[in-house]
Order: sequence, then C-alpha cells, then structure tokens
Amino acid sequence: MEQRNQNLVAWGLGSLGVVLGGVGVLLFSDSGRRVLRAASERIWHAQNQFELWNESTQRELDRIKETLNQLAKTLQEVQS
Repeated sequence: MEQRNQNLVAWGLGSLGVVLGGVGVLLFSDSGRRVLRAASERIWHAQNQFELWNESTQRELDRIKETLNQLAKTLQEVQS
C-alpha cells in the first residue's frame, strides 16, 4: 500500500510539473499569448452569440407552447 501511494504521489507531481510547464509556455511565449488572446476574444463574443441563441430558442418554445395550447383546446372541444 505504501508503494502504491508513493507511485501516485510521483505521478501527481510529474503531472503537476507538466501542467505548470504548459502554463508557463502559454504565458511567457509570444505565440502562447496570441493563443490566449484569441481564445479570450472568442469567449467574449460567444456570450453575445449565446444570448441570441437563447432568445431565438425562447421564441421557438413560446410558439410550441401556443400551438400545444391550441391543440389541447381543440381536443377538449371535440371531446365535449
């Protein structure tokens, strides 16, 4: 059990080193900063796109709800 825990710690520390190295490359290299800048711009504009999608989805759901209400009303009239 002790050996297994030591192996897990070694893998964890190694993985941490790889992650920190990757972050360092992104932050301290020109190409890494360009990638981060482009990603942040896409994320910034994605919010607007999500809002547009949300509004159109809400309109479509409202239209479906209205259609279902009309259908239910028609069915009730037929059954009466």
